[in-house]
Amino acid sequence: MGKWEQFVADCERGYPYDREDYFNDRTFRGSIEDVLNAPVLQDFSEMVVFRTRVEIIDARFRPLLIPDVFPKFGEEEWWLRGLVRYARRKLVSEVWESFGVEIAEVE
Repeated sequence: MGKWEQFVADCERGYPYDREDYFNDRTFRGSIEDVLNAPVLQDFSEMVVFRTRVEIIDARFRPLLIPDVFPKFGEEEWWLRGLVRYARRKLVSEVWESFGVEIAEVE
């Protein structure tokens, strides 16, 4: 959870690392989804707190995304389908070169 929250905070400020790091870091959310959907964990009272925290972090991240840039991923994997709207120079440049998608640069 901490890594997902740190990733979202980095994206809020303008993701400062390169494309490889960005695409790797967003996979943290997939691990969280596995926990949220694990039947064996649903009876634990801590899941209410966990789920609420995820919802709060997700609510911060969703508005940062250009939705459906990568439609090959299922709609349930919205964090993989989208791409941040702005970032630092390195990611902005690499996203344009690799995918032809323009995102805003922040300093």
